[in-house]
Amino acid sequence: MCKPILFSTVLLLTTVSAWAETPIDETRPLAADGRLHVSNVSGIISVQGWSRNEVEITGMLGEGVEKLEISGDKNSLDVLVRNPNKRRDIGETTLTIKVPSGAGLDLEGVSADIIVSAVKGKLAATTVSGDVRLKVESEQVAGRTVSGDIELVAPSRDTKLYTVSGDVDASGLQGRVALETVSGDADLTGAGPFSDLQLKSISGDITVKGAFTADARVVGETLSGDLLVKTAAPVSAALTVNTFSGAFNNRLASTASSSGPKGRHEIKLGDGKARIDLSSFSGDVTLSGP
Repeated sequence: MCKPILFSTVLLLTTVSAWAETPIDETRPLAADGRLHVSNVSGIISVQGWSRNEVEITGMLGEGVEKLEISGDKNSLDVLVRNPNKRRDIGETTLTIKVPSGAGLDLEGVSADIIVSAVKGKLAATTVSGDVRLKVESEQVAGRTVSGDIELVAPSRDTKLYTVSGDVDASGLQGRVALETVSGDADLTGAGPFSDLQLKSISGDITVKGAFTADARVVGETLSGDLLVKTAAPVSAALTVNTFSGAFNNRLASTASSSGPKGRHEIKLGDGKARIDLSSFSGDVTLSGP
């Protein structure tokens, strides 16, 4: 008597060839805490969480795309839009994907927008010449784009954001945040206290609004951009501010700063357990309270 084959151990491999636009309608099993990797050369990657332990993929394969490849098993699944000849005249592929809400996501695009909602697993989204728009419940998020904007709403405790020629608008964050922009502005709003902020901008402004933990570490740097930090609650910290070809605006209530050479200012708030270092070259630094 033959033993039944366990579906979870079977490698799934599907290839759909397309020389014209081809509809996509595929379903694969994926565990509630599984991993999904998606790569799309051009078009849209749209992902939404749901309660089923499976992945549903619909949309349209772009004209000239060689194939759509789906491989893996219920623990780890890969969805790849293949273009081995690196043709530049391919049409846009639209991928609309439903995934278990707790699954981890690794999404990659080239000339593609990435849109994600209603998921809570670990999330990484990277694209070139596209926007990243994330409204999720994930506690660990990484977003990266070149020639595009990042919009993020999440209760993330570990966040990494990077843009070139694009803006960042992030809210609901807390804990650790690393943010870097080149030729773009960044607005960062915390729902909980920040414990570690690493901020850097070239040719762009950074605005931070939020509270800080008692032992927070904050480093902010701008080149040809302004830096505004607005505290949502009283801060107990040692602050150092350096400005070069820019002004320092201290709007914290009942505080005074000591000035040093080349626009250096030191401020002590409370017991000063937290450490905040801010600097700007050809830009202003502004501190304001609740």
